[in-house]
Amino acid sequence: ELVLTFQLETQRLRGADQLGFPQLHCIETGRSVLQESPWVEFKRLKQETGVQFSIEAAKTMCEVDPSNVATVELVYGRAGDGKSHYIHERLTECQSEALTISVNEAFTAGAAIRKLQSLHVGFGNALYFNVTLVSQKDARPEDQTAYKQLISELSWFMTSLFGFGSVQDPSTGEMYRLPGGMEWRVYVEVPSCTAGDDPAADLELFLGQVPILKYIGIPRLISPTDPFEVDDNVQLVCKYLLAYHEGQIDRLYQSGVPVKFSSCPEIDKDRCRELLSHYMPPHIRCRKIMQLLFVRYMVRRCQVLENMPGFNYNTGVGEYVEADSNVRTNTRHLGSTLMRTMLQEVSHFCDPAMKNNWGQGAHEQLIYDTQSGGSSFRLISLHPEELNSAVKMNFKALGVEIPGIWELKTRRTLDAFLAAALNIPLENGRLAAIDEEQYVLTLDYAVKMLNIHERRLCSVPVIIEGETGVGKTALLRMLSLLWNSTVQRFRQRTLDGLVDVLGERLNCEILAFVACGLWWCLFVCLSLNLFLYFSLSLFVFFFCSLSLA
Repeated sequence: ELVLTFQLETQRLRGADQLGFPQLHCIETGRSVLQESPWVEFKRLKQETGVQFSIEAAKTMCEVDPSNVATVELVYGRAGDGKSHYIHERLTECQSEALTISVNEAFTAGAAIRKLQSLHVGFGNALYFNVTLVSQKDARPEDQTAYKQLISELSWFMTSLFGFGSVQDPSTGEMYRLPGGMEWRVYVEVPSCTAGDDPAADLELFLGQVPILKYIGIPRLISPTDPFEVDDNVQLVCKYLLAYHEGQIDRLYQSGVPVKFSSCPEIDKDRCRELLSHYMPPHIRCRKIMQLLFVRYMVRRCQVLENMPGFNYNTGVGEYVEADSNVRTNTRHLGSTLMRTMLQEVSHFCDPAMKNNWGQGAHEQLIYDTQSGGSSFRLISLHPEELNSAVKMNFKALGVEIPGIWELKTRRTLDAFLAAALNIPLENGRLAAIDEEQYVLTLDYAVKMLNIHERRLCSVPVIIEGETGVGKTALLRMLSLLWNSTVQRFRQRTLDGLVDVLGERLNCEILAFVACGLWWCLFVCLSLNLFLYFSLSLFVFFFCSLSLA
């Protein structure tokens, strides 16, 4: 604590000695951790009668140089609020190389020292300690001893590195010393491991385990209310949200200009954040990670609208309802109907409660049919009877038939949805890959496949949970076969075509060879007029021809 106090007060005390290198003088009455540092010089003095060891007096004479570390930032907050994202953004601003050290149950001082030794030292380096430890009460009873040893080793490592400037592995003797005058920046991610999602309690618990950081660290709270970073993807989403908010999303095609809101002027960043906050449900606004997922899902949907001919060139009058009918669909509210459903389904995708049972609510999901240029779509609803009557009327006007709950359970309907979403052609109204594998496709499995596929397209990680034997592996295997079926069929068609071409070319070459051989035989016979040579040549020719064939 005394060493750290000097580090914090260096700027004020530095003028006390302008001639020599600042030194720290410590008076010890017993053995301490300072004696383990190789750069500490020791002098044993006999305490004389009447001499008082005064810490306050020593403070006026001694100082240490803290220029090896410019700042130690303790980044804390709830899980999913963006702590890691904030630190990674700071690391990209680093003037020199940045190093990440993971602090988990496998952490050892020796491994951390070797990683520090691999760092190319330069001015403005950055260190990122990614701490992912659980609290002691959450550790299993058989792991309590190992947990205490790990915390003790971590505390000693941090104290030795930042308090004394060097750290040495007691088992191997490997040592690392912080270079002076480089003004490194250090970021420590405080783990979220307390009950009740209390960031302040997380910080207090962590500082109790690693006390050195209490004196040198600067706390930085990451909150979900922090300004959302506005990039090109956020701009695209906000342009469509603004058009939906102002009623311009139903703008019709006219004057030869396709309806694409990406060409609209850039929106002010504060206005973008207002739009996101307005259309994000509470369960999304409360977490930074949920906000990021919301944007990823909406980016994909806005890109679909950007490349959907039926939306870009919408004149308000769609296709004929039936082939022999004069009645056409009404597409004047195409944009608003799709955007409303898109916001609803994204809310379901980001709702933590939906991971347990997709059938709990009236889940709606749009299926985009890219086989026809991306201009058609379908709607799947697990509880169509609960849909708003206005929603049903809007989709009916667009020519979209919403299948009933009993129709949803048929193979033909489920295959049609999967084929449209995964861009796979149907064979006699069914998916051949499912029949070949004899996979039992149910509504529950079909919805899970559609949602996993949607997350894959949106670059959202997926974790499959369930008891042993419930069908996790079979589900993913079948979905992978469906993903690869288009590629496999393309390869098979290519291979078949290649064989046909090579076969035709080979047949032509054989015929040409036969013709040339016959002419050669005739020429020899006419030249030599010998029947024997003719017979021999003809035998050799036919033998070679049979061998080639």
